[in-house]
Amino acid sequence: NIDGPAVLSLTGLLGLDSVGVNYADGEHWLTDDIRCIHGDIAKQAPGATARATNDKANETTIFGHIHRTELTTRTIHERNGQRTLTAFCPGCLCRVDGVVPPGRCENWQQGIAVLDYEPQGEPAITPIRIIDGHAYHAGNDYSGDGDIIERLESDTGWKFS
Repeated sequence: NIDGPAVLSLTGLLGLDSVGVNYADGEHWLTDDIRCIHGDIAKQAPGATARATNDKANETTIFGHIHRTELTTRTIHERNGQRTLTAFCPGCLCRVDGVVPPGRCENWQQGIAVLDYEPQGEPAITPIRIIDGHAYHAGNDYSGDGDIIERLESDTGWKFS
């Protein structure tokens, strides 16, 4: 497709356009004050990566890279008021039982998040932990039903198990 993604791009190879995924390489800005990045800082102590990310940021930063859930905030007092900057990593979606390299059990957690924001406002981030395949949010238990792997394999033609 001459108007679509390059055939050998990640978007083209994975067919992301066909499933409604907007892939952003590097960083993606949701607003002037909220950016999403993969991240390049990794500290060993829990919370230290989010703190280091937040210490050098001038905006709320949602990041990955470390595969564990971390959230820090700091308030900046400015001439016209104050604003709170958040650094947040939701965790990961890969297996956390040692199967994914480096092949040992790491301090990783599975998770996602809900991000509520207005274009000119501060975001509200709600972390959602995934525990044993269940994501619990607002009193609901979200999980794949028993035949999810079979349906994914049938729908995609890929082997997951």
